[in-house]
Amino acid sequence: MNNINVDLSSWIIDQNEIHDFLNYLDINASTGPDGVPSIFLKLCSFELIKSLYLIFNKSLSLGYFPNIRKKSFITPIHKSGDKHNVSNYRPISKLFHIPKIFEAIITKKLTKIMSPYNCKNQHGFRPKMSISTNMLLFQFKILDSLNSHAQ
Repeated sequence: MNNINVDLSSWIIDQNEIHDFLNYLDINASTGPDGVPSIFLKLCSFELIKSLYLIFNKSLSLGYFPNIRKKSFITPIHKSGDKHNVSNYRPISKLFHIPKIFEAIITKKLTKIMSPYNCKNQHGFRPKMSISTNMLLFQFKILDSLNSHAQ
């Protein structure tokens, strides 16, 4: 496969993309480390879009995103068993909502660019595809071969 060169510094995130992801936020999601609830971001989206547009595009042009926004808080959630045994807990990361929006927009753009380079048989980590769709396709090919008496 040839190397694919993607220059993020030339990308532009438009305000409609930001608006779409702000509206997609789950209003019941837990508050991030900054204490800003997702319902605030969703209800104030029109007032926030311009600022987020400037921040996101500046980050892309500089190739830099502030480290403070990459942090998360870990909350231990008890699974079952003895509450005094550390191995009976699983960690839940609470992330900032705004960097998650930025990441989702970048992921969507990268997926669009990279999809044509994926092998058609690649099912993992692709939208609307999974190991289940891969196994169904494999099963279909086996049954088709058996029905046509192929080996």
